[in-house]
Amino acid sequence: MSEAPRAVQITPYFFRPDRMLRSFDGVAAEPATSLLNVYAEPQAAAQLWRKGNRDGWLRLSYHGHDLIRPEHWDDVGDLMDLVLHTVGGFVTSGAGEALFPDQPLPLRMYQEGAVAMFSVGQERRAVDPADFVPGVLDATQTFYTWLGQYVPEANEVRELDAIARLRERFQEDPPRAAPWLRYPSGTA
Repeated sequence: MSEAPRAVQITPYFFRPDRMLRSFDGVAAEPATSLLNVYAEPQAAAQLWRKGNRDGWLRLSYHGHDLIRPEHWDDVGDLMDLVLHTVGGFVTSGAGEALFPDQPLPLRMYQEGAVAMFSVGQERRAVDPADFVPGVLDATQTFYTWLGQYVPEANEVRELDAIARLRERFQEDPPRAAPWLRYPSGTA
């Protein structure tokens, strides 16, 4: 029996220093051709991290739709921090916002009427907090756990503690989305 697809998937990719990326065309369809998947090649990714080569694509998808596109590349660790900060702001105050580290591109999560929205720049998508927030928390926890295991000097305990607090807060008082927004399993 196969595992049901998760609503939220976050895959961090670093630019491969041995391959020149000339265009973002096709990167989303075949990221392995020009990018290093942190989870598929954890040792190589850790080496890049230690050398300061952290630029790449943080692929954040929701029900199969990329919310962060390849051309929105930046420091992957910083992007993961910003996704956690943005979703954390939504959980604690009803809205979260951050700017990409090296470009004036806002990342936002907010309530618009009965609908929760997640946006990158001018592109926005309705999300259901019931699966989006726990999915982001799970995915960020996976990243910071990887970082702690393969790059222990990075000392990401603070982020793991923040995730635990946000998870507890969300379980106590989850934001609600309109019932019509809920995606049936396996659809977008």
